[in-house]
Amino acid sequence: TAWGVAVRLGLAMLPRAIRWDEPDYLWLGRSLFSGRGYTIGPYPDLHYTPLLPVLVGPLTRLLPDLEWASAFWYVVLGAALVWPVYALGRAIFGPSVARGAAVLTACFPALTISPLYWGTMTEPPYLLLLFVGLYAAYRAWRGGCLRHHVLAGAALALAYLVRPEGALTFAWVAVFLLAAAGLRGDWRVRSWWARWGALVLAWLLVAGPYLLYLRLESGRWLLTGKVGVTLALGEGVVDRDPAAYDRAIASLDAKGEEIVWFSPQRFQEPGLLQQVQEAPGAVARRVALNLRAWYGTFFARQMFPSPLTILVALGLFALPWTRRRAADTLFLALACLPPFAFLFLHVEARFFAPLIPVLLLWAAAGAEALAWWLRGTWGAVRHGEAGREGPAWVGLGPWAAVVLVLLALWPGTLAAGRATLDFGHKEMGLWLREHTPPDAVVMARDLAVPLYAERGYAPAPHASYEEIVRYARRHGAAYWATDAYELTRVKPHLAYLLDPAQRPPGLEAVYQAESGHGLNLVFRLPAAEGGAP
Repeated sequence: TAWGVAVRLGLAMLPRAIRWDEPDYLWLGRSLFSGRGYTIGPYPDLHYTPLLPVLVGPLTRLLPDLEWASAFWYVVLGAALVWPVYALGRAIFGPSVARGAAVLTACFPALTISPLYWGTMTEPPYLLLLFVGLYAAYRAWRGGCLRHHVLAGAALALAYLVRPEGALTFAWVAVFLLAAAGLRGDWRVRSWWARWGALVLAWLLVAGPYLLYLRLESGRWLLTGKVGVTLALGEGVVDRDPAAYDRAIASLDAKGEEIVWFSPQRFQEPGLLQQVQEAPGAVARRVALNLRAWYGTFFARQMFPSPLTILVALGLFALPWTRRRAADTLFLALACLPPFAFLFLHVEARFFAPLIPVLLLWAAAGAEALAWWLRGTWGAVRHGEAGREGPAWVGLGPWAAVVLVLLALWPGTLAAGRATLDFGHKEMGLWLREHTPPDAVVMARDLAVPLYAERGYAPAPHASYEEIVRYARRHGAAYWATDAYELTRVKPHLAYLLDPAQRPPGLEAVYQAESGHGLNLVFRLPAAEGGAP
């Protein structure tokens, strides 16, 4: 743990920029602890689950740098992941494999470095809570007492409150324990039903307030407010069409007042079941394309290098499967399934981070099997007879080799993560903080800009210029933070705004600067009659 804290602390001290989903979590945390409720701008949020905002919220008030509000939990909770991995490994494989799995987890670049650059900071708390829940669920299955059932339910509920897919893990755990009890004949035992009921009740008590919040705000029972609109935006991701992505989430609703992402209209988007019924071929195409994308993304050097699958295979098949070993393998395999629900939506590497600790448990078992073989072979060769083991240091060879390979991947993983950074929006936000009134509202596609600026926020719609100006006036936005990428790739019909000679009257570029990804601009929007923006 000390190693994990020290390494992550050093990584977090490198210059970085808040981006993608992380600004939403930070904004929600700051709003929640500033008396503005669970809101982004004027909108109650139904997309982002609340545990990370609850964690970062107090730190946004205490720390002078917003980036450290989320980086603090990346350091602390990311380093703590080794403990539930060790505990689960010890329960299934024994202490030797558990220690090895903990070491591999501590050294694995996709668990140590990559979360800092994935753009959400949800992975450290999610993985920690998920594997605490899986360990407790395993103990509950293997004859555990009431506290294991309660811990499993509570931990998996907290995991759901970090990321919605945590609900899928709870669902299979509850069904798995129910089925296992049926096979053992425990359904006739009243105390077993009490323990299983405690699992479900613990989950409902922890997750229930958020479920009720979703019900009150949406008018329906939901696990997440994302699914319909996420299915729609997934087409843009799969087809690599940023304009289609933006149209799915940022087009104006039927009333022309809000973007779809924040409009009640988003709940009218067809769900997955409806899409399967109406266009099964399109859904199958999406799954096939996403499966191909997953394979290329997951087995990349910066995620889970494919040579490690040799150790995984050894861990799975080097020893015969007893009935218990087969059941344990099934439990771990089921733990790998929930992320594959994203094949129906779209694929990002970070979605599949929960697979890594499970694969590392099997890889550690494979390294241990290889170490056992080396010690046995050494002893047989040296002493001329089977059954004599070599010295313990011989068995350290596979472990040392794997750790050295993982550490050798660190520079490349760090360089790849940092290569994706662009500080242009951060600089734009800091400029707005210094050069705009404190009550100014900034319209932007990237929430990080008004977050850094500490100004009000209006999301930039996918619409014509005239509609955008009317929308901005309705939301009190006097400034529009944009960039060349947005104006050429995301909203190509607005590319003419990059040419000063073609800009409409009253649209003034008050800031422009080049960054790694192109020109960044802040426009002062034309004032309405009477001088209001």
